[in-house]
Amino acid sequence: MYTFMHPTTLVLVDDNVNFLKSTMALVNMRDCYYIPYENPTLAVNHLRSVSDLDDNDFFISLDEDNVYFSTLSQVYNPLRFVTVTTVISDYEMPIISGVEFFQRLRSIDLHKVMLTGIATNALAVSMMKDGLIDDFIRKSDFDFTSSMENSILKGKRLLFEGITNRHVTLGKTFNCNIYVKDDVRDLVDDMVRENNVIEYYALDENGSFIFINQYNEISAVFVYDKSYISSKYNAIRNYIDPELFKKLIEGTKILTIPLYEVSKYAGRINDFVEDTIELSCGVKYVYIKDAEYLVDVNKITFFNDFKHKAASNQNYIASVSNIVSA
Repeated sequence: MYTFMHPTTLVLVDDNVNFLKSTMALVNMRDCYYIPYENPTLAVNHLRSVSDLDDNDFFISLDEDNVYFSTLSQVYNPLRFVTVTTVISDYEMPIISGVEFFQRLRSIDLHKVMLTGIATNALAVSMMKDGLIDDFIRKSDFDFTSSMENSILKGKRLLFEGITNRHVTLGKTFNCNIYVKDDVRDLVDDMVRENNVIEYYALDENGSFIFINQYNEISAVFVYDKSYISSKYNAIRNYIDPELFKKLIEGTKILTIPLYEVSKYAGRINDFVEDTIELSCGVKYVYIKDAEYLVDVNKITFFNDFKHKAASNQNYIASVSNIVSA
């Protein structure tokens, strides 16, 4: 479980067009977008344009005493799928070699993998020792497809693990420690697997998440934590009657809206109250199958739409980038 996760991009570099096409067909992962390059120089230019996220974007400050953590803003970022987590490049290319290609990427933080033949294995090991690449894959390996898939997953894991670790460190000031609780992590991870979730975002520092599956269906989980509810009493007391607040503290009821948006639902709070479910480990939660009310669907670019637009218009990614940076 991470503080958020979404499909990302793999950059695949090889001067053999047929190899690029066959590899993309074989390694067809549902939560990955592929950008193939025959020209390694163009690939370098693209990778250098990738920018890091600002961690401060994930803290919502209503006032000096009410600071919340949420990664939900990322669901509206049309560039989120363009984030490159892994680059995989062939060694033998006519314009520049794999060695020079990865030398040009030395300062860029992403998972770097080189494709080799038998004759270049020793060189690949040397490049790993020098820190130019993180791994290498032999094109002739019988498990080539699974090796590619594992590299893609590892690159993605490294990105979101790094972001989550920074969030947990930054969030200690704001009680953002739910992500180190194993029971909550297991609950969220199970929901991601069972519901075909391809992206999710933390609604708060309490362990509540919004999920989006491969069919663009939006659901959510809200997790109960007594200390969290108690700490937000002053912020929400004007919108919740004492009897309901008592039930929230007891954990028999739970609000299915982020606490920093309570004022938005003033007068309708009771419409967003549910009975909690308690696991054997003691974690109390509620799962909302249809949670579209939590977002503005019209402002979201879903992954399926992104892939379709990018596939039908080769300038789509560049045009979106220009709109965002303008």
